[in-house]
Amino acid sequence: MRPGPTATDERAVAALRALLLASLLLPLAAVHLLALEVPFYWRFAALLLWYALLCWLLFEHRARRRRRLDVFLAVAVLNLLVLTPELGLRLAGFRHLSGIHFGYPRPAQFLRLEPDPELFWTLPRDRPGVNSWGFPGPEIGPKPAATRRLLVLGDSVPYGGYPRIVEQLVNARLGPPRCQVVNLSLTGYSSHQGLALLLRHGAAVAPDLAVVSYGWNDHWLTPGASDAERLVPLRRGWAARGLVLLERRSRLLQLGGWLRQRWREQAAPAARLRVPPERYRANLRAIGRWLARRDAIPLFLTPPAAHRKLGVPPYLVEQGFAPDAGAVISRHRQYNAIVRQLAAEEGWAVLDLEARIEALDPLDEIFTADGIHLTATGNAVVAVEVAGAVVELLAAGETAVAPDGG
Repeated sequence: MRPGPTATDERAVAALRALLLASLLLPLAAVHLLALEVPFYWRFAALLLWYALLCWLLFEHRARRRRRLDVFLAVAVLNLLVLTPELGLRLAGFRHLSGIHFGYPRPAQFLRLEPDPELFWTLPRDRPGVNSWGFPGPEIGPKPAATRRLLVLGDSVPYGGYPRIVEQLVNARLGPPRCQVVNLSLTGYSSHQGLALLLRHGAAVAPDLAVVSYGWNDHWLTPGASDAERLVPLRRGWAARGLVLLERRSRLLQLGGWLRQRWREQAAPAARLRVPPERYRANLRAIGRWLARRDAIPLFLTPPAAHRKLGVPPYLVEQGFAPDAGAVISRHRQYNAIVRQLAAEEGWAVLDLEARIEALDPLDEIFTADGIHLTATGNAVVAVEVAGAVVELLAAGETAVAPDGG
């Protein structure tokens, strides 16, 4: 190894001293600014100050004794290339977790998700309030005796919205046996994922009725492969899992993941629909027939929107969800028409929320600014509609199987 600077080489020592000082002061300044915004970083600032003092005292001690100083060159380089950028990225608010990101209304408001080979993503199972299937809520065991199970399959609209209210309304109107809602909706899900989810967990849920609401994510554009063609790379083994844990805590590693993703997006083929219309029809048909074969009542919804009355938010076009505002409206109407046609062909129930909700006024009290998701008022309105349809279908089903019409 090439000898490092020693105390006999005063210029080299002075240069190394200046480099080390800069490499210590820059992260100290960054962590001080971080601590002013987030008090948690004061602890880290104290540790970093002790680290800086120790490095400086050791350097001066070895310099006076004319000892080798190679290690301090390595320390300075690590400080400048690792510690300082890490703190700088945190100070800038940068965050990017590789894998799947999906969020409204802006990508910065993302939901961290866990890759899955068939479902593409679920919620991280290590998150509080997430069950072993990767969905919010308690563990889903066998259906309790004297219980009706209502399965909800959908995207981000029912994910955090109306199913909980539906359960309360149905139980209040029907009485015993109790109705239990199992909500397996998730942000960004398409009918392709819904079918895969039903095939994986449907038998364990054993639903008496299933509410199915997909379409938004099906008709969005995606770079590269459609959902049916997409593969999700998974990181396996202890080393890979360790890298994932490290990436969750390191903004520098996240920056590398972001740069890789940007490169892949640039190299990806032209955007296409996540689930083309005919595939959407086939997915819904498969979902409905799976349910019907198991004596579960399928109830299909046409997701409502406010775009025709209130306009299409520009970000849906700017971020590549659709080529233009007209396509957002026309494709959503097209996919809802498929729901109605398919339900009529198969004799399944359909709740036309698109027609019912869009006829109300004012829509800005029902929809959030994106014209897709529901406000608290909107969730209550939709819950009343869904609960009414559920009560009617469950009551009709029980009457149909009761002896002598009793």
